Formats: sequence, structure tokens, C-alpha cells
Amino acid sequence: MHFEYAFDDIGNRRNMKAGGDNTGANLRSAGYVVNALNQYGNREVPGYVNTPGTASNNATVTLWGDNGSYGTTSRKGEYFSFFDVFSGISSMGCGAYLSAQAV
Repeated sequence: MHFEYAFDDIGNRRNMKAGGDNTGANLRSAGYVVNALNQYGNREVPGYVNTPGTASNNATVTLWGDNGSYGTTSRKGEYFSFFDVFSGISSMGCGAYLSAQAV
């Protein structure tokens, strides 16, 4: 998992990037809006969920969504990471279920 942060001159977080693949590319960005009182007034949240974990180096890890979709993971040694895209997320929240299988 990779992280990058950008701050303004007085230390307010303006942007954050996280996730990515094994090379650090394809990071997901979240922006922050600060008002004149240095309060966060808004935050953009990317529609992704990261599912990290560990499994034996020789295991193939697959994650299944509750809608029948599946995807393979990025691996680095025993660690794996999976990113799934969620569309239509509202401010009221969302629910999603994932199950992992390592073979």
C-alpha cells in the first residue's frame, strides 16, 4: 500500500493518494477543501475499497463480491491487496460484502 500527501503552506492537508499497484502506480486521490478558519469543509472520497491481507506465497487469492463478480489481487510475498470499484455511493453510506478464497 502506497501513500502520498500534499499540504498547503500552513499544514492543512489538500490532497491524499493511497493504494496503487505493486509499482506504486494507479493511486486513488482524495481532495480536501479548507475554509478561511482552517476547517475542513469538504472531502472527496474515491469510490474504491481496499482489501489487504496475507496468504501463503504459493496461494492464488481471489475475492468475490456479493453480486457474483470477482477479481484477482496484487501480491508482494505473502501480502495481497485488492481494490474494488463502487459506483453510486451516496452520502447515506453503502453496503458491500466480499469473501476471500486462497488456493
